[in-house]
Amino acid sequence: MKEEGSSLGDLKGLKLLFPYLRPHLGWMILGIFLGFVASWLRILAPLIQGVVVKDIAPQLSPGGDRIDQLWKWLGGSEGNPGGLLPLLGVLFFLFIALRYLFELIQLYVLQKFGQLVLFELRKKLFFHLLKLPLSYYQKHPVGKLITRISNDVEALTEFIATGLSDLTRHGFTLVAITVTLFFVSWKLGLIAFLLLPVVAFASWVFRHFARKAYRALREKIAQWNAFLAESVAGMSVIHAFGQEEKFSEKMKELDRELTEKNIQSIRVWALYSPTVNIFEGLSLALILYYGHYYVVGGELSLATLSVFIWLVESYYDPVRYIAEKYNLFQSAMAAKEKIFDVLHTPEDPLFRIPPCHLPVNFPKGEVEFRHVFFRYDPSLPWVLQDISFHVPAGYTVALVGHTGAGKSTLIKLLLRFFDPERGEIRIDGIPLKRIPPRQWRRFLAVVPQEVFLFEGTI
Repeated sequence: MKEEGSSLGDLKGLKLLFPYLRPHLGWMILGIFLGFVASWLRILAPLIQGVVVKDIAPQLSPGGDRIDQLWKWLGGSEGNPGGLLPLLGVLFFLFIALRYLFELIQLYVLQKFGQLVLFELRKKLFFHLLKLPLSYYQKHPVGKLITRISNDVEALTEFIATGLSDLTRHGFTLVAITVTLFFVSWKLGLIAFLLLPVVAFASWVFRHFARKAYRALREKIAQWNAFLAESVAGMSVIHAFGQEEKFSEKMKELDRELTEKNIQSIRVWALYSPTVNIFEGLSLALILYYGHYYVVGGELSLATLSVFIWLVESYYDPVRYIAEKYNLFQSAMAAKEKIFDVLHTPEDPLFRIPPCHLPVNFPKGEVEFRHVFFRYDPSLPWVLQDISFHVPAGYTVALVGHTGAGKSTLIKLLLRFFDPERGEIRIDGIPLKRIPPRQWRRFLAVVPQEVFLFEGTI
């Protein structure tokens, strides 16, 4: 599959997901709204803390700034230091409690949304696998397909449920803090944003390496699962041929490669997080340095400076969280590519053939092969070459031949698992290609050479 190396690829991937999101958009919209409210409730706590500082020591604040105005609006007075503390305590508790309540409800809503999408996606993926031609399963290991329907769908759902919840909440918090920073002091706001382009560039570099790391990780997980599924299914063969040591070494090698890919993805995050911490420290240092002059010069109150410091410390938390969830986003986009590789595989056209009219006494049992040619791949030699025979109704026929002669292939053609590349098969004189596979197979009973038992009860 062609690698999607830009945001356009991510947007296209989200567009592909939309049919599965659309039936449950109400839950998503509710979750986003709750995150919006929770983000603004989070901003109110530092503002209340600033008013507390102003109320405890009003004589240390020259007044005239936003926090001073808020303090006066709440009823603060220089003649009554600390008089607002009971009210401020109640407001602080109320805002914190409401914030956590909204976040709790948002988490539940978006988790439910994610599980509903997971149900739709898994159902669609499994139904699609049922309609794929058998040639698809000959080219794709079972373990990889299990990874698509379990691990990859789970990774995608984790982003939709948990990741979307965190991204919306922290994204709104980032916007809310940005607006509040300039509302409180536009001068310090500009200073706080001096390092923003550098942080943005670091995030862009991180995004590039995270995409590569998670795409490689998803592929390695699929390989590991494929080998594990085949090894467990073929355990009796491994023991029969004494291949335990060989398979053990192969598993060690795959496990080592998977561990390396995991470490690479961890290393990308480990380098990014301290980088953001450094810029956070630089921002705080600049604000403290210039804020000191503004306070001494009477342009800014001590309460406002304290609010600004709390806001800047809170500002980089959403940046880190969003970057961390970008890890989850990249993992989900890598999983999305693998899932839609399967979903975009054309269904077996034989499934779309409508039932045909057959004689009342069909089938009598007459089978005829007319100059049948077949091979599993155009690049391979013929498995069956110019095969012709006729079996009258009521006769029992045994096919005898060495391994690889084509006995099983003849049965697969008779079952319409495949169609001949040349020639024709007729049943009671009717060309088998005219009979839809699902209609035809109702007349057949198959006892395979290698029995597969599904879980269940007699």
